[in-house]
Amino acid sequence: MLYAIAAALVLVLDQGLKYFVTLKIALNEGVMQLIPGVMSLVNLHNTGMAFGFLSGGAYRWGFVAIAVLFAVGVAYALAVGKVKDRRFCWLLVLIAAGGLGNAIDRALYGYVVDMFRTEFMEFAVFNVADIFVTVCGVLLCVCLILPEKKSPAEQSDEAAPPKEKAGLVLRSKKRQAPEVPEEVKERRRTGKLYDDPAPINAADPFAEFDGLEVPPEPEAPAVDTKTPVKKSAEPLPEELNGVTVDDILKEIL
Repeated sequence: MLYAIAAALVLVLDQGLKYFVTLKIALNEGVMQLIPGVMSLVNLHNTGMAFGFLSGGAYRWGFVAIAVLFAVGVAYALAVGKVKDRRFCWLLVLIAAGGLGNAIDRALYGYVVDMFRTEFMEFAVFNVADIFVTVCGVLLCVCLILPEKKSPAEQSDEAAPPKEKAGLVLRSKKRQAPEVPEEVKERRRTGKLYDDPAPINAADPFAEFDGLEVPPEPEAPAVDTKTPVKKSAEPLPEELNGVTVDDILKEIL
């Protein structure tokens, strides 16, 4: 939005001053002192490009097409974010605005109104649009040649190693297993455990227990079969003799 406002202000300034000069100063003859001995205003028609180069009507529509295409290209580059450096963005916008200012004159009248004339030296007459195109074009070339100065914070950010993203990280390459010591390999091959006096025989794993005495099992206490067993249960009453479970259920239900 700021770029569009800046371009509009350049066009208003350029076209407004051209309109003022056309009304107040006679063509090719009138002179208005702007800064005595330094700069004056005149009214000249230029059919060429900036500062009178390539004068003649043959290049009219070519200049218009170049200015329009350049402005469209700058607008597209800014819209899609092709240009990241803000210095380049502003310079390109001001160059495009100056080119459109002269393109409007060429498309409408076939010439460009120039008004600034230097009094202290011989120099080509120019206008507001020429100033923006030339000065911003030179600054753009300087910015392209000289590297951009970065703040200490930006330099420290670039020097710092990139931070790893937290979360699940999928790796396409498996990690290599650590090297197994030779001692561990020998134990695995022979079957010998860490504290065993002899390796385990895979064919007869119980060979190491051969020759060992098995402790006898404890003897069970002897049962006295002569002593009669006392019956702990008392005989049922006479009234319950012959009573079955069905009879009890019938009485309950």
